[in-house]
Amino acid sequence: MSLPFSPAASPLIGQPILIYSGDRAQLSRALDRALTHEVKPAIYTEDMFRTTHDAANREAVKAAARPDLNLVGLGFRARRKVVDKVLDGLKFHARWLKGASFHVAAIASHFS
Repeated sequence: MSLPFSPAASPLIGQPILIYSGDRAQLSRALDRALTHEVKPAIYTEDMFRTTHDAANREAVKAAARPDLNLVGLGFRARRKVVDKVLDGLKFHARWLKGASFHVAAIASHFS
């Protein structure tokens, strides 16, 4: 099952933006939780950073089955209680991971 890709699925600007970090397993769990809570995430995979334009980014995400997504980031906007449930277990982003080729992050904006 591939997921629809839409960078505009969840506008982030206009509310507080919180940045968390975690490993890929934690990010995958956050994606599962987001989908369970009917949050439409913007999905960022490692493969997207090898393409040169938006259409290729969309194809890179569509081509991968859900378990095969090499997640490096998520973005979404939801009510605060939902954000807390989706990102439970992730830590606030402190700094870029030294030596990592990709930094895994979840970016969330919440509203009351």
